[in-house]
Order: sequence, then structure tokens, then C-alpha cells
Amino acid sequence: MNTRIHLILPAILLMMIGCTNQEPSVEKVNESLSTASGGLFLSAEQINYAGIEYGSISERKLSYNVNARGKLVLPLNAIIDHVSQYAGLVKAVHTKEGQYVRKGQLLVTLISPEFVNAQQRYLMVKNELVMLEQEYERQKELNKDKIASDKLFEKARADYNVALAELTGLGIQLSLANIDIDQLKEDNIAESIEIHSQQDGYVERVTANPGKYVMVDECLMQVINRDHLLVELSVFEKDIMLVQTGQKVSFTLSNLGNEVYKADIISIGNIVDEDNRVVRVLAEFKNSSGRMLPGMFVASEIHTGEEVVEALPEEALVRREGNEWIIFYTTEEEQGESGTTFHTANVKPGTSQNGYIEVMLEQALPIDSKIVVSGAYFLKTEQAKQAE
Repeated sequence: MNTRIHLILPAILLMMIGCTNQEPSVEKVNESLSTASGGLFLSAEQINYAGIEYGSISERKLSYNVNARGKLVLPLNAIIDHVSQYAGLVKAVHTKEGQYVRKGQLLVTLISPEFVNAQQRYLMVKNELVMLEQEYERQKELNKDKIASDKLFEKARADYNVALAELTGLGIQLSLANIDIDQLKEDNIAESIEIHSQQDGYVERVTANPGKYVMVDECLMQVINRDHLLVELSVFEKDIMLVQTGQKVSFTLSNLGNEVYKADIISIGNIVDEDNRVVRVLAEFKNSSGRMLPGMFVASEIHTGEEVVEALPEEALVRREGNEWIIFYTTEEEQGESGTTFHTANVKPGTSQNGYIEVMLEQALPIDSKIVVSGAYFLKTEQAKQAE
């Protein structure tokens, strides 16, 4: 029994020595070195393929931005309700919803007995006023010589002034109904009212149709002008003290691609919404594209001012696991002819502008660090492969 044990033990020892002396593969060496150093090793060929370039964190003057969401809205003076000054029956509608119209273009024609009566009354008062003016002038002369009493003179003046006021009021009403009172005669009384557009724009909310009886000041249709829209933003109360009128706003529209548009803040609300804790802010811009419509969703950045910050090119930052941002860096001692070892450092990103972004390191880098400013995404991909 003891003889068998003495023979087996040397054999086991020889097998262990043989396994220990096996030469490991190159891949295993690199993997073990990378794991031991806590970095990512890339060969010189891989570095050349990725087009890796180095840089460093530098001070730059960047605008501080406040992010806000909102929508496009129309200014109040861009919406005009078209109404009739007199009740009447709709004779014809000369446009349709969504149609573009010019200022002065005919929209609706109405037939109105009240309108006809107003013209008749205007002409009657106008003729009466001639006689009342003559009587007023006569009584004034008689009263001056004390031939007529003050009472008769005051009555003549009052009658004249009452008729003059009525004529003026009727004239204003007829002018609003597009009647030229200077051309109004007994033989050219208009039988119908013509409603014309008061501005260039698009027809919306048409409620008039032939045969419908409409009341005074009832809205027949709206004409809206989209040339100057407003951006209505909801700014969180924690950021509102940074926002001022005149500041620039950059915004995009979700349904119009990634094109960036510009606006200027014109007003800031004075009330915090109790439910969402936001303040209403309005910015104005010129709708040069013509594709923008009121109600479209907006994502924006309000440029509140400039500040000197530590920044890197935006390409240097890569996202990992959600909102965690990292940069890749190396040092002189970790760069060799065969390749380079890279490390990652977590950063907190800040404001960005013109291809640069503010970075705040969670811990200091070695003094001789070189940060990857081009090719960082390739490194992230390689890091993910090795992790698998």
C-alpha cells in the first residue's frame, strides 16, 4: 500500500509542473494586463484605425442655457374675428376654411333690412341737419340783437347738436359696414353688407353659411396671421431668476426634424403655476418657413448668459448606462510601441455651445493625462466587447 502511494505522488507532481509551464496565448496576456491595470488596452493598429486624437480640458466662454418645453401660439393681435355691424341673412360665403386671403378681400355678403334702414336714416338726418343749422344761425343772430329770447336760441342750438351727433354716429356705423358716406345718395342705397378681410392670413372657424341669420357682432369667421408666432415656454421656478427679456432662445419642433430656430424673449409671467411649479415665458420670432402652426410642441434652450468654464469637445464625452457620462484618458507611461492603455473617468456635463461642453470631473486626473477627444465612441465599443 505504501509503495503504491510513493509511486502516485511523483506522477501527480510532474503533471502539475507540466501544466504550470504551458505558455499562455497573446490574447490571455493582454486580457490579464488590461484586467490587472483596470484599463482598456488597444494595439497601435486599433488606435490608428479609430483615428484617436488627444486633447485636454481647457477654459472656454460658454453660454449658460435653461432648458424649457412649450408650444407655438398666436399673438392676440394676429387673430381677427369678422363680424357684422347689423343683423341679417347670409347671402353668400366667398371663401373656405384654410384658404389664404389678402387684406380687403371679400369674405361674406349679408342681406340686412336694418342696414338699409340705417342708410335711409342717415340721409334723412343729413337733410334735417341743413334746416336745423339754418334755424340755429337765425336764432343766434336774433338773440344777439335781443330780438328773440334766450330760450328759443338754446332750443335751436340743442336741436342742431342732437341731429349732428346722430348723423355722426350713423356715419361711423355705416363706415364700419364699408359704406362711403360721402358717396351715399338717395338713389344708391346698398341692399347688402359686404364683410372684407381686415388682414392677410388664413381663414379659420367659419360659422357662416348661406341662409343663416346672424345677430349683431356674431363671429362669422376668423382670419389668423402666422407671420409672427410666439413661443410659449414653461420655465421651472428654480430657473426663472436667470431668465430676462431680450435673451435669445434656440428651439426645435418635434415634427420638423432637427432644424434649430431662433426667438427673443418678450415677456415673463409673474405667477408660478401651483401644479407644475412653472412660470409662463413668451418669445417672439418670424415664421419665415411658413410650415409652423400654432400648437406645435417646442423643445428649447434659453441662453441666459456667458460664463468661463472647463470644457471639452462634445465628441469626447460618451454616455454609459443611462445618464452617466465618461471620458477616456491615458498617461505617458501607459503608451508604448505595441499599444496604449486607456482609463475612464466619470464627469458631470453642463452647458454646451458650438461643439464644446462644460465638464465637471468627479475626481482629479493624473497631471500628464491625455484625454481622447476623437474616437471615444470606438473605445466605448471596445470596452463593451471586452466586458462580454
